[in-house]
Amino acid sequence: MTFSPGRLLPCLFLLLGHAGLAQGAASTLPHERLIQMAADHLKSEARRSYPEFQAQVDIRPPDPRLRLPECGQLEFKLAPGAKLYGTSSLGVRCEGPQPWALSLGYQIKLRGNILLGTRRLAAREIIKPRDVEVKEFDLSDEPSGYLREPRQAVGLLSKRPIQAGQPMTPDMLAKPLVIRAGQKVRIMVQTPSYTVSQECTAVSNGVAGDLVRCKANNGRILQGIATEAGTLDIQF
Repeated sequence: MTFSPGRLLPCLFLLLGHAGLAQGAASTLPHERLIQMAADHLKSEARRSYPEFQAQVDIRPPDPRLRLPECGQLEFKLAPGAKLYGTSSLGVRCEGPQPWALSLGYQIKLRGNILLGTRRLAAREIIKPRDVEVKEFDLSDEPSGYLREPRQAVGLLSKRPIQAGQPMTPDMLAKPLVIRAGQKVRIMVQTPSYTVSQECTAVSNGVAGDLVRCKANNGRILQGIATEAGTLDIQF
């Protein structure tokens, strides 16, 4: 039996071509798996940093034309200044026989219980228990920037209007004034064995915990710590 070189060469190229395709397919890391591994890594890091919140991670897929060699051990590293909320990028590196590196853009939304307003509040309203509620909410900012318990808001003053359903943050609220300049107040001097009080006139405004000055009837300037009850305390 004889073989024609003209017929053998095309067959050989065809076999080698199929073998190359099979080897290339077997040694290429699917983008879907890369995205899943990157998302799992970010979720794990988010759980470590914010255990009371659930993380929803969206990864921006790499260019579909990109072919990445398989890698036994991928290394993930957040970009400098990247946060585990909002949008940023994640570095991915393979140090195998065929090393490669790329960057994946991502968005993380954290979902958890935070404090929301139940109705529209005008500026300078005192927050009452019925004005707030704890509900699940999707966040794209730092969770520690939000209030999470009613006690953090009840009794405080709204610094600006707050809408129903709006997340509450510390910068929206302020302590109400308990003492106003010109107001008659009692200043209390307390020691372990006795308490003495006298009336004076407040020289400045103050919230609970402030050091406030007042003027006694004899003209002497005194100062004490403002209390929720609207008195000034001097303790020894």
